[in-house]
Amino acid sequence: MSTSLSLEIERGLTQEELLRVALACGAVVPSDEHPAGTLAIFPGSGLDVFVHSDSGHSAVLTEGLETPPGWKVGMRVSLGFLMAQYEQCNLDVRRLLEALAAQSPFNFVLSFQNETVYGIRDARGLHYITQGAHV
Repeated sequence: MSTSLSLEIERGLTQEELLRVALACGAVVPSDEHPAGTLAIFPGSGLDVFVHSDSGHSAVLTEGLETPPGWKVGMRVSLGFLMAQYEQCNLDVRRLLEALAAQSPFNFVLSFQNETVYGIRDARGLHYITQGAHV
């Protein structure tokens, strides 16, 4: 069984930059067996990083933010969790977000189904909102 989190990243970050951050966190480039759009896999947990869009012309879809962000989404990413490896996936997500926040100036929002906000990178830095989340 699996689930996924949604990561909306501000316009400006490229897939190559996201891949570089993921690889530095221990991810590997997926084999040809994985679906097109799979950018990276964390082998210890099975967490996958899947890019849905990098059109750069869309507003943030995540609901429940205190104020609407003043930036456009450049990339929508799913972080696919294997429930059997939930704790390790959670650690890999945290490591990825912290590295992304440290290595790029771009804002992002992590949510579950674009409804429950788990983490935000904004002008105040990276902060987690733990509405039932372990991230």
